[in-house]
Amino acid sequence: MAKRSKIQISLLVAILVLMGFFREFMFKNINVLLFNSLHKRDYKVPSFFDFMQHWSYYSLYTFKWVLTFLFCSLFFWNQWLLLKKIFGEKNIRIWLIYFYLILLLLSIFAFATGYLIHNPEEGYLFSRKFMGLLQSPVPVMFLIPVGILKLKLEKRQ
Repeated sequence: MAKRSKIQISLLVAILVLMGFFREFMFKNINVLLFNSLHKRDYKVPSFFDFMQHWSYYSLYTFKWVLTFLFCSLFFWNQWLLLKKIFGEKNIRIWLIYFYLILLLLSIFAFATGYLIHNPEEGYLFSRKFMGLLQSPVPVMFLIPVGILKLKLEKRQ
């Protein structure tokens, strides 16, 4: 592997890690703002969030859904590029699409099931686990070893 490729892979991994920390920072603090809004509290958040201090509960909640979509997309594209840089072939990247689609469908199913059984909180909590996986490096952490194994098996044949 060329030095340039190693640098690009390292950069993509660093971006993946930083995105994870930034996502956590955003969601934790928005959750504090949601709690403050719902329970009329005044827990402090970093000044970065000052512009959201007076948003309604519904606006904050909706913004979290927008961020969820945004972070899912960012994590997907970062991992897509990382797999492309490591393996080059399209098959591994198609597995990433399947991984995301399956977890997204499971998330939607869990969310809808919660409403159907009149327990939306449980449906949301279960759905959130699947969405959390899509906003993390877990897919690429799974697919890199799978891709390496696939290449080793192809060399044997």
